[in-house]
Amino acid sequence: MKLKRMEAAAKHTNLERQWLETVGREGAGARNRTRDTRIFSPLLYRLSYPGVRLKSILSFIVVNQYGWGKVSPMKILMFYALEFWWRPYQKVLENAPSNPEEKKVEKTVVLFFHVEAEDPPREKKLVEKLVKNLKWLARKFGTKKIVFHSFNHLSLSKASPEEGLSLIEKVQDKLKRGGFELYETPYGWLNEWKIHVAGESLAKVFKEL
Repeated sequence: MKLKRMEAAAKHTNLERQWLETVGREGAGARNRTRDTRIFSPLLYRLSYPGVRLKSILSFIVVNQYGWGKVSPMKILMFYALEFWWRPYQKVLENAPSNPEEKKVEKTVVLFFHVEAEDPPREKKLVEKLVKNLKWLARKFGTKKIVFHSFNHLSLSKASPEEGLSLIEKVQDKLKRGGFELYETPYGWLNEWKIHVAGESLAKVFKEL
């Protein structure tokens, strides 16, 4: 409890410091008065001091309290599945493969991924993090199988299909070189699927990268 209070106090102090820095940079506008103004007219002193700009106040609140305007981290769901089955349902991208087959994979890691619009500029870092997390979960359950499934329901922000595919292909290339057996649901298709997830807590993992 004491540690939580200390952390809360530290956060408050940090926000207060940032607030003072914002006021220091943008408060008082052009500072259209002199120190003598207060001596001769206290009222004029107050009226001639524009104070903190409304834009600065709103920007500070929006970014620090709600996180809006910050780069959204890539979100993934990882499962260790005793069985994962899928069947292509409807083609939604023109260049998607034709007539893909249904498939079932047993004792495998399943990755539900969503590439956001902010992710391509961070591609190199994200590829490394994705590979690291997938290897970690596969190692925990003693498997070399990984299924990739595009799941565009983890964020409102979306990269283009081409950008998303490019990022995931780089992840797959690294895993193949590491000896992993890779599968993927057809990219550019809506799919039916069934998943039997193992009972262990580690068999269900949500990550922000």
